[in-house]
Order: sequence, then C-alpha cells, then structure tokens
Amino acid sequence: MRKVEQQEQRPVVLLADDDRLTAAAWTTVLRMNGFEVVWAPDGGSAWALARMGRPDLLLTDWDMPGIDGPELCRIFRNDPVLASVPIILASSLSLPPAGAPDLHNLFLQKPVDALALLAAVSALAVVVVATDTSQADGRLDEELPGDQQ
Repeated sequence: MRKVEQQEQRPVVLLADDDRLTAAAWTTVLRMNGFEVVWAPDGGSAWALARMGRPDLLLTDWDMPGIDGPELCRIFRNDPVLASVPIILASSLSLPPAGAPDLHNLFLQKPVDALALLAAVSALAVVVVATDTSQADGRLDEELPGDQQ
C-alpha cells in the first residue's frame, strides 16, 4: 500500500473522445496546466477505466461509437462510485438536443478554445482524496499512443 500525498496529487481527467487529434490537443493543454489526463477512445473504454480508478472529472464527446457521451453520462450517474464525478459533455452541436436529460454539469460546443477548456475543467475538477488506500492505488494510467510525459 502506498500513502497518498495530498500536495502532489494532480486532478485526474478522464477524456473520452474518438477523435485522436482533439484528444491529443486537449491532453496537451490540460497536462501543461497541472492535470493528469487519461484517454479513452470510446465510452465503453472510459467506463472500464473509471471502474479501475475513479477520475476527478469526466470530459466526454457526445458522438462516439458504441457507448456515446449521453449514455456514458447515464452510466456514471447510476454508478454509486462514479455518480458524483463532475461531467463535461462536448459536441459540435450548438446545444444538446431537446429532451436530452441533463446528466452532465457543463456543455461545451466544439471546437473548444484552449482557454475555455481550461476554465471549464479547472472550475469542476476537484481532487477527491481517497480514504481507502486500496482505492488510491487504482490510479488511471492510460496514455495516448506515442505520448511522452
């Protein structure tokens, strides 16, 4: 078991987006500003990663193959461990379709300016210090292909 040190813990953002260029750009912006970013190319992968280690924030695209953004939001809200994770839903749509449930905390229209992305993530990402050390060991560590930290 390792001891969690609060001073060094960076907020973990789980980024679910099937567009590798967007994911790479957003990862760069967030990492340069003190966030740890874990990338998932689809909703199913994002859910699996979140179950292995609770992220501090979910940043998800609306339109992805398999489990899409709205369904991923629903899964998070129905999971007792993940229900309180803040969610930012991003889409090229100007607004979520009428009748879409508000299971996210914030909606961003793509393309998202780097400063707007950083402001949104900074406002919502709060590190939850694990009281259970076994949970603290479940850190997310998936990286973008070719990514160097």
